[in-house]
Amino acid sequence: MRGPDEKAPGAVAADRALEIERTPIVGDSTDVDKKFATLAAHLALKGFALHRLTCGGYLIARWDRTAYAPDLRGVSAFLDRTEGR
Repeated sequence: MRGPDEKAPGAVAADRALEIERTPIVGDSTDVDKKFATLAAHLALKGFALHRLTCGGYLIARWDRTAYAPDLRGVSAFLDRTEGR
């Protein structure tokens, strides 16, 4: 008989499958540099959110549109377009 904290062998595989399914698509934001934070703040003033993606690049999102930028230069170019530059 197993104790309350022990899992059956098949349960371990199921837990591993759930762990894989929970892989985030948005990157960890603990290593936010100044440029990212500055661009995110400027975009927030325009109603956009800036997300770092785990696959690389950045997602710029607002309720009516989204955009992908491969790097911060692309994010900056998007911001320039929204400001009419």
